Amino acid sequence: MSVVDRLSWEVLNATADDSESLEQIVPAVCHLVSEANVSAVAAAVSRLEESGLLGRRTAPGELDGEGWFHMTATGRAAWLAAADRYAPTPAD
Repeated sequence: MSVVDRLSWEVLNATADDSESLEQIVPAVCHLVSEANVSAVAAAVSRLEESGLLGRRTAPGELDGEGWFHMTATGRAAWLAAADRYAPTPAD
């Protein structure tokens, strides 16, 4: 399986304009991908982070919190490359 499948693309898409927490990513993705759930989205975030497509930022004063995820330059390239396949069309 490619790192950027539909679920992963939507996770990247959720972070396209700014950093997002997992609590923000989950509903954004689950709204668009019917088979998605919290566990699946968290696994996709983890996989994308391990692949270097997502980075993690920790908020000031946060020691062991979940942090905020942002798309890396490599992630943006992968997101753009897969956009023809997964981005919604005007008819969607």
